[in-house]
Amino acid sequence: MNVALATIAFIKAQTAVTALVGTHVYGATLPRTLIESGTMPTYAIVVRHAGGGRLGKGGQLLRDRRLDIDTYGATPQLADDLYEALSDRLRLLGFAGSPRFLDAGSHTLLHWAIPENDGINVVDPNTTWPLTFSSWQVLASPVS
Repeated sequence: MNVALATIAFIKAQTAVTALVGTHVYGATLPRTLIESGTMPTYAIVVRHAGGGRLGKGGQLLRDRRLDIDTYGATPQLADDLYEALSDRLRLLGFAGSPRFLDAGSHTLLHWAIPENDGINVVDPNTTWPLTFSSWQVLASPVS
């Protein structure tokens, strides 16, 4: 089970998000090739594990993980617009009749995602590109 990979697959399945970001959804960091390509800053999303969740890990089938998600844009406003599009989709995951999400590749079923913050506009210290930083608590379970 890999909650970050399953979340990346979920994001890539959201047409409202991919209409903006295309294929630029990554795990852990921006790829060096993208940074050096000269096409940035543009829309991009980076998803990474950020430590444990609130529910613990002791033998439970359901586990929560905290994820940090960076949404990049050419301007702070565009980074925030991408965050809002992503946030709208993540907040519905498993709620209000919306389905859960199964990622067969990572053998992970995503049950829900709850924001830990509402997005913070910052500048990436390594690239000086605008981004909106957010943290999420994501509940998932392994599937075979």
